[in-house]
Amino acid sequence: MLPMQFLKEAKTERRKERLEREAKIKAELEREQNESVNATEKLTWQESSLHLLHLKCAKKPQTINDKGKDKIKTRL
Repeated sequence: MLPMQFLKEAKTERRKERLEREAKIKAELEREQNESVNATEKLTWQESSLHLLHLKCAKKPQTINDKGKDKIKTRL
């Protein structure tokens, strides 16, 4: 197999894997959004805001990025 053909096949394979990951993430986000909407339908706006705030805060601290490094380098 020629090197160029190998590179093209590797590139298409990586693209296919990326598209599959993106589709999986999108499906997960839609599922979570539907669960949040269903959980907050019968709540007041104050209760639903608090519920959504807790969901977002429980997932990931706001100062940590996806790679686990602090976004804020200097802390006071």
